[in-house]
Amino acid sequence: MPGNDNPYIELLKYPIAVFAILIALVIARFALNITFGPVTKVSTGGVEFTQASTAKIGDLEGKVNGLAMELQALKNASTTSIVTSTVKSTRHADRSLEARIFEATQTVSDQTAQLAAMGAQIFPSKTRQTGFIWIGDYIDKWDPAKLGSTDTDEPVTSTPDELQTGIEYQVLDNMVIRERAPKGNQGYLVSPISSGILPRGSLVRLLQKPVRSDAGFAVQYWAKVEVVK
Repeated sequence: MPGNDNPYIELLKYPIAVFAILIALVIARFALNITFGPVTKVSTGGVEFTQASTAKIGDLEGKVNGLAMELQALKNASTTSIVTSTVKSTRHADRSLEARIFEATQTVSDQTAQLAAMGAQIFPSKTRQTGFIWIGDYIDKWDPAKLGSTDTDEPVTSTPDELQTGIEYQVLDNMVIRERAPKGNQGYLVSPISSGILPRGSLVRLLQKPVRSDAGFAVQYWAKVEVVK
């Protein structure tokens, strides 16, 4: 979120930083055998803490991204008062803005994705993670496409109905994994709970046909996936 100097957004970033620091401490204890103060052992509880905190970071960062874009849109708008009605009119006047805001809420920064990837390497799960990710908007084409071919690294061009279950795809962005697909246009502040972060380049296997969700400003598709690598 470069260029954003809104004090409220800056305050919202603090919980993200706190979670990130705590995760980094737990990872360092295992990876580098560094002990912090009275901490002498990190058990499976530490693993669970790391996984849950990573999911929470993804959820928080996505919402902060969305709020930052909305505030920037209001700042750029020619208006003298900032009220709820102004927010709604600004968003609905530009459907592409709403789509960009939504995309920002479902993705995280490279730094956050790297932290999640490091945690997964230090604390590998005994079972493969499953969940729902937004794979893009589609009418006549994907805009954007969040899944790519494992052979060519190119974005998929197949229609949602042509995407086959059991096939592996590459994730083209740092995606937030959700426990379920949203129902209609719920708004990103009440998005389904995050269950983790899927770094760019991860391999996933499609478990079900993509789920269509009409958000009003776009026709979104969500896929239930299994994380392969």
